[in-house]
Amino acid sequence: MTAELGIYERTVTAVLNAKLLPIIRDFLRSVEKALSVRDIDAAVYVFKGDGGLMSLDVAKDMPVETILSGPAASLMGGKALAGVESCVVVDIGGTSTDIAYLDDGFPRLRKEGAMVGNWRTRVQAIDIWTAALGGDSVVRHDDKGRLTIGPERVLPLSQASLKYPTLKERINATQGITFYVPNRPPAANFTAKDRSVYEFVQKNAPCTFHEAISGIDDVVFVGDQLNDLKARGYIIQVGLSPTDAMAVKGIYNVGDKEAAEMGFRLFGEKIAEDPVQLVDTVFELTITRIGEELVRKAISDTGAEMTNEKAFTELIKASAGAGNLRDYDVRARSRYHLVGIGAPAHVLVKALGDRLGSEVIISKNHDVGNAVGAVLSQISESMLVQIYPKDYKYVVFCPGSSPIEYSSVDSAKASARSYAEYNVRERMKKHNAVDVKVRIDIDESKFCDGYGQEMKFVNWVNVRAIATGKPKLRD
Repeated sequence: MTAELGIYERTVTAVLNAKLLPIIRDFLRSVEKALSVRDIDAAVYVFKGDGGLMSLDVAKDMPVETILSGPAASLMGGKALAGVESCVVVDIGGTSTDIAYLDDGFPRLRKEGAMVGNWRTRVQAIDIWTAALGGDSVVRHDDKGRLTIGPERVLPLSQASLKYPTLKERINATQGITFYVPNRPPAANFTAKDRSVYEFVQKNAPCTFHEAISGIDDVVFVGDQLNDLKARGYIIQVGLSPTDAMAVKGIYNVGDKEAAEMGFRLFGEKIAEDPVQLVDTVFELTITRIGEELVRKAISDTGAEMTNEKAFTELIKASAGAGNLRDYDVRARSRYHLVGIGAPAHVLVKALGDRLGSEVIISKNHDVGNAVGAVLSQISESMLVQIYPKDYKYVVFCPGSSPIEYSSVDSAKASARSYAEYNVRERMKKHNAVDVKVRIDIDESKFCDGYGQEMKFVNWVNVRAIATGKPKLRD
């Protein structure tokens, strides 16, 4: 099932995989049927969470490997479009920002395995940092009077106006910028209350909260029902967002600029701030928030605990380029290229790079990086073999094999390398991979003395084999 050790996590992986088997097999049969009726005789590969591909036959038996495959595709798309082997990929979407690293062409993987809900698995998946921050994140004031962005998503005013031509009239009439509109078709299992509220919003879109409260007579707690339908994705709020700020500034022309300007004017009046200045503030705050997440990811990788203390928060902000710490410039300049993926990346990541003095790569097709990654990625397999000292000997623990003892650490490492490489090559054959290359990474830990100095005695050794290859295309 998996080439990783850990009996509990392997059991969880096996159970989750079994649950997914009928679902993924039914889906893949539908894919094969769709290709067949169109007379398309092509090799089919499925994306994995570690940034690689697997054959259709392997995917039918190992659907759990697809965990986090979406963000992984964006990461590999960033690599392909940027043409660099080592970089930080910043994928900015409407609702979230994903941050991940590439080292020498290989994505950094989660050492502990991917999480599914509260369950830890042994599925190899990319080490990705996700923040609830995107172009469509809501802009508002919190209860302390601070301007905030996110985490909820809204339909930007500039885009909603294109879909609902009466929106600007409604803004003028209500002197408000928050409305409800349908987000997707109603479900067949809607309750009577669900349907009543949904149909009112659909018929009166864009409608305000107070219009829904006063206009729906057969539902007692309309507000609760609105929130429930919004949480389930059937309706969405229209509101102010970073996308609107970029539309007003004329640097991201994807909607109705006038509607966005109206939104900033009304919001500015509410909080007693100049609308023009407010647009700049929202734009700069968006860049700061993305920079903060880059720094938080770096700190998290050290194993340090995050806090909400003011000193820590101020340091994070300064590291993101939002001012200085008194007389000190502590901007976090990345040693890697920042590669922007996603529709607004050419604006936001470029601005962040300029602020931090970091090199930025924004490719021509950055807005479709996810699709590019799915098409251009390679097949991959990996295996971890571990070595531990025991009674003056070294024991090699290999997945699928009994422990083997060796008299020296060098002979144990040689055996581990050989076993891991052989097995990943055998796994690559199941994918029909060609041009297979194998990289061996060895991570060795030694005991420390009472002064923290490393000693010659080995604590443990991890030997990981990573194989990559190209899909074998049909003639």
